[in-house]
Amino acid sequence: MLLVGAFSCDLNKLENPSTLTPGQADPDFILNGIQLEFADFFWEASDFGMQMTRLIHFYGPTYENGYNASSFDGLWRGAYSNILINIVNTLPVFEERQLYFHAGMARVIQAYTMMTLIDYFGAVPYSLAFDPSNFNPPQDDQATMYAEAISILDDAIADFTRDLDADPDNNSLAFPKNDLYYGGNGTRWRTLAKTLKLRAYLQTRLVDASAKTNIEALVTDNDLIDAGSNAEDFNFRYSTTNANPDSRHPYFTGDYLNGAGYYQSNYLMDQMYNGKNFVDPRIRYYFYRQVSATTDDVNELFCINVTPPPHYAGFPFCAVGDGYWGRDFGDFSGIPPDNFKRTAFGVYPAGGNFDNSSFLAVNQNMGLRGAGILPIMNAAFTEFMKAEAALTLNSVIVGNPRTLLETAIRKSIDKVKAVGAPVAGASPLVPGATAIDNYVNDVLALYDAAATDDERLQVIIKEYWIALYGNGIDAFNTYRRTGKPADLQPTLQPNGGNAYRSFTYPSVYVTRNNTVTQKPNNKVQVFWDTNPENFID
Repeated sequence: MLLVGAFSCDLNKLENPSTLTPGQADPDFILNGIQLEFADFFWEASDFGMQMTRLIHFYGPTYENGYNASSFDGLWRGAYSNILINIVNTLPVFEERQLYFHAGMARVIQAYTMMTLIDYFGAVPYSLAFDPSNFNPPQDDQATMYAEAISILDDAIADFTRDLDADPDNNSLAFPKNDLYYGGNGTRWRTLAKTLKLRAYLQTRLVDASAKTNIEALVTDNDLIDAGSNAEDFNFRYSTTNANPDSRHPYFTGDYLNGAGYYQSNYLMDQMYNGKNFVDPRIRYYFYRQVSATTDDVNELFCINVTPPPHYAGFPFCAVGDGYWGRDFGDFSGIPPDNFKRTAFGVYPAGGNFDNSSFLAVNQNMGLRGAGILPIMNAAFTEFMKAEAALTLNSVIVGNPRTLLETAIRKSIDKVKAVGAPVAGASPLVPGATAIDNYVNDVLALYDAAATDDERLQVIIKEYWIALYGNGIDAFNTYRRTGKPADLQPTLQPNGGNAYRSFTYPSVYVTRNNTVTQKPNNKVQVFWDTNPENFID
């Protein structure tokens, strides 16, 4: 008995043999998981933002009953249980082993995730959130946490600036085996970190008196994602693999396996098809039409013979026409047998098909077969952000807003065409130089005709909104920050409720943390949003 007791005491002093500590785990394996989890987090957060800004369909029918607290549980778990906890626990390991590239990548993802949590939910736990003895961590101050995220980006920049081969014996562990975003290019990651700082300063320009100075310093430093070749773009790239796990773009698997499962936004399709004197050159890349004309069968499209509601005057209603078949914002009607007729995601960004007017039903062997992208930060986005900053902060150093607007549009079109080129090939429907010039000049004419800076900002942000297809995070943030586009389609019901200024706290948060109470309504604003109460609709 004494021997058994002594042996048991010794076992209690040992680490659990079935559990790896951060120091024992393969750093590349951990980093792989962080990268993949971040892609999932971005896509889910982006989907909510896409719905809120009419980039894809939102069922609603009102804001209040479109989502509930449990709608955001997966996003919350992904941030805290998968991404942040792994980064917090393994950063000391990366640093101890002088794996500065690993540490820098982890910090960039950490900062982006932190800022997105604040952007979407407002006050959230962070400083004590990873203390294993604290089951009810309090919320951190939003501005302080945002500043901490920017500081983490500075640390990442320092990591990438170090000699990445810190081991004199050229230890291969100094470099990550799998960089799923930039293929092992530390310079690209450093440029990304600086661009995310620009994004953060622009996001907080309404509450930060130093935003102009900080943005001008970054522009002067001239190390931002802006390469015309798209080589610097921060994108996650899916594959065509359909084994378990399925590595195809979620929008592709939702639209091309068993008929289109998503509804596209009638408003976005209408703006790109009918909104200007010339059709948007990106429309055949964004959307794939399965049919050439809209049905007049009420069994397929319930609203086709319905009179538009009075508050929809000036907005598209029910269908755009010519096969562009989606839904209006907040249309909560039943689902008819239209999976092989409604418009599907195209080749950009979902990895679907280029619309070559073949009007064939979707199938999983079409287009890029799911090898799409997540456009987290593109060169075009940088130019749009600079255009907004130059105009709203009156900064000559940042540049001329009109010139930046033109550059941004052209880079966006180039990016979309590059992604779709393997599918579009030499199709005569690929927009050429004349079609692109006509569109760009049409936008610039709108800018020139604007009488006030507010009207000029509307032109800039409207084009930014179109370019952000696939990135709902920046679309939703920009909408709340600027109130633009100011002409978004309203909910189909006359009284759609209160637009979200921040999302409801997830149920897994409010039910398990006794220091927090649920928000009273959708009108609670995040710290950088100082705009009036009814600023957006």
